[in-house]
Amino acid sequence: MCSSDLISAVRALAEIGGPATLPAFRELLGDSDREIARAAQESFASQPGQETDAAVLALLAASDKNQQLAGIELVGRRRMTASLPALLKAARQSDVSVRPAVLKQIGDLGTSETAPAVIELLQAARETGEVEAAEQAISTLCAKAPNPEACVEKLAGAMGQARPAQKAALLRVLSTIGGAPALQAVRGSIRDSDASVREAAIRALGAWKTADAGPDLLALAKDAGDPGQKMLCLRSYLGLAVNSELPPNQRLSMCREAAGLVQAVDEKKMLLAALGSVTAPDALEVITPYLGDAATREEASAAAVGVADRLLKAKNAKVSPKLIEALEKVAQATTNADLAKRAQALLE
Repeated sequence: MCSSDLISAVRALAEIGGPATLPAFRELLGDSDREIARAAQESFASQPGQETDAAVLALLAASDKNQQLAGIELVGRRRMTASLPALLKAARQSDVSVRPAVLKQIGDLGTSETAPAVIELLQAARETGEVEAAEQAISTLCAKAPNPEACVEKLAGAMGQARPAQKAALLRVLSTIGGAPALQAVRGSIRDSDASVREAAIRALGAWKTADAGPDLLALAKDAGDPGQKMLCLRSYLGLAVNSELPPNQRLSMCREAAGLVQAVDEKKMLLAALGSVTAPDALEVITPYLGDAATREEASAAAVGVADRLLKAKNAKVSPKLIEALEKVAQATTNADLAKRAQALLE
């Protein structure tokens, strides 16, 4: 029988339905022909009743890795929330290559009450893929909580016994939750003895939803003895400064604070990129000094033109001397013909 005929037969059998059809579908789940295997899976998933659920759980508990994966997929397709205990058992006992798929389903089907069990699975995880899957599942489960900040205590409590990779994962979850308790937990890892954990804590602060983490990053940048760590802190800090949800004056103030720290050319370019996103005339005052530096001339020109363009397009736009002065300087400084043309057009 050719594959198309077999697929048709599988679909016809699915229409008949009933527990008697399940062994045939199970047999074809591992077929080397993907279309046949997919048709068998869809037919299996479409069968109603507790007998089908029991058959899916039998697949999940099978010793064969491919059958386990088929069972995990079917649990998700059928939205079998009652299978969570079986999924958690599989996450502890199955092959390491299967666990990421199990963890994904736990995240999809579980609730915030499932998070502590997954935190334990994260602490036991060894492989990178398993750690990442556990992290994503925990993040998904905490997001389902009526008050996600309620998860912070459990996450922070797990930090003490976690290895560096697991600590980094917990820090990333804390950054997605946000809030004062989570920020306090992340602060506790800034001075961790492991360099990878310290870096993860800095990156977590840089990914914060609000500017609350800004002072911490600025202080770290000031104290950093390593140029690489200083760059990371500044990049994270300026990443907060480009958040369009913050008032322009606050963003400009953050840029001014960073301006006192930038020294290397790459640091100056990061600052200019942040300033270029601030739609405020006073941003031009901070940008224009960099027009005189050959290493930052073009970045400063692009930033100034971007700010001026948005200011002039705004409702009730007002032409200020600062804006005219900045555009005149750009037109003289830049070697980029397009930028010079844009500056001249805005001046006119």
